[in-house]
Amino acid sequence: MTDAPDPPGKKLLAGYVPIPTAPIICFDYVPTYGIFAGAIHIELAARTLLPLADDSTVSRMVEVGRIRCSHAAARTLKEALETPQSPAVAASKPN
Repeated sequence: MTDAPDPPGKKLLAGYVPIPTAPIICFDYVPTYGIFAGAIHIELAARTLLPLADDSTVSRMVEVGRIRCSHAAARTLKEALETPQSPAVAASKPN
């Protein structure tokens, strides 16, 4: 990613600072979640294939990240995932 300026004629949301080195998290499964000390905790896992010495493979679920957030932040994440016209869904549609 590069440091791109604001799109022509548009400004970024006030207070939002894009960080080009922010990780992209890919996951296949949420093996566990809960609440601890008032914060929502969500564990993320992904399926991976591991090569074995006999040229076969074995599939494993490995932890890839954790989400820790407030109830308000979780609500906005849930809304973003459930909204059909979210930017992520719109970006995946062909023009």
